[in-house]
Amino acid sequence: MRFEDFLKHPDTMFILDKESKKVLLSLEGLPKDHERFIHSMSLINYNIALLEAEGWKFISGKYDIIPIDFCSASSEKYSIFFDDKYTVLVKTSDKLKDLYKKIKETPLDKLILEESVEAAGSVSEYGDIIDYKGDFTDEEIKIFDSIVNTNDILFKLQADMLSVVSGLIWYPLLGWFIKGKEHTLCSSLGKWAVIKSESFREYIR
Repeated sequence: MRFEDFLKHPDTMFILDKESKKVLLSLEGLPKDHERFIHSMSLINYNIALLEAEGWKFISGKYDIIPIDFCSASSEKYSIFFDDKYTVLVKTSDKLKDLYKKIKETPLDKLILEESVEAAGSVSEYGDIIDYKGDFTDEEIKIFDSIVNTNDILFKLQADMLSVVSGLIWYPLLGWFIKGKEHTLCSSLGKWAVIKSESFREYIR
């Protein structure tokens, strides 16, 4: 995640240096509580993503997302990006909207045929496996779907909190992703895909 790109981008609303807790850019009108909550949220989420990615590598090693470049979560209006150094709030781009819509609306049989997609699946709001396409054992897909479902639930909870704390309405929700060096795990909340990170770059430029 190139901090310099966000600093110059016209859709950037907020930038936080996580180490110093210094706000580098903020729009007028965002409350102070917003800064504290964003810092806590991004710090916890990055560590959770790191734990999930490392745990998954030990368990399987397939579709590896370690090392993590950065993570993101999006609503129709806003997206948050974070890595180990910075947290950035921006207006959601049309490319990201198209990506989440594509994952959500494309049938799995067609989604898996996309050149950039290596695995895909769907999971119920209760964490039950609905269907999947990819190279998983029964035990692996249970754990992988649990990772997706846990992050889906966490994002929904945090979106509620963000809407209250910041006054920015985080609905409708679109999804989230964890971008690794080789693979990116992307969820449209109930439907997910593992995408080659090289191909994924086109959605985040």
